[in-house]
Amino acid sequence: YQGVSGQCSHAEGYRTWAGGDYSHVEGNSCKIGPNNLNSGVGHYSHAEGDSNEIYTLFSHAEGRSNVIQGTSNWSHIEGRDNLIDSNSSYVHAEGRNNIVSNNSLYSHVEGSGNNVISAISSHAEGESNTVRGSFCHAEGYNNIIDISGLYSHIEGGFNQVGPLGAYAHAEGFGTIIDTSGGHATGHYNDISQNVIFVIG
Repeated sequence: YQGVSGQCSHAEGYRTWAGGDYSHVEGNSCKIGPNNLNSGVGHYSHAEGDSNEIYTLFSHAEGRSNVIQGTSNWSHIEGRDNLIDSNSSYVHAEGRNNIVSNNSLYSHVEGSGNNVISAISSHAEGESNTVRGSFCHAEGYNNIIDISGLYSHIEGGFNQVGPLGAYAHAEGFGTIIDTSGGHATGHYNDISQNVIFVIG
């Protein structure tokens, strides 16, 4: 079946629903806007693929089992099993099992298992990275940028920019930066004790 409750909307495919005005849904089990027990708006949105859901304005979902929740307007999601949580607008998620949440704005996540949380203009790529700081970039595997780690960059594996690590740059493996303006390159460096630059 296809269902349409939005004005000037179009549904095609199998078990699709276009609940938002001026929306278009296609594929298998894709949904836009309010239906059954789900709330949301979904106006001016487009969902395609398999089991994608949009509950917000001006958004696009493609791939499989991706969800853009309410008030995450002007967002784009693609890949599989990604989530753009409520109140995270102007966001792009691609890959698999990535999450953008808690009022994140203008951010981009790609790869697998990455999280952008309460961040503005940040980017996470690779696998299992977490960015909580704004204007930051994390790439590689299992890296973490804390909420106060503004304007920081981290790459490699198992690196961390702590709450005092604004304007920091960490690259390599197992490095900890908790000093503003710190830079560490190499492996197992710890510059959380007011050290600015480490190589090794």
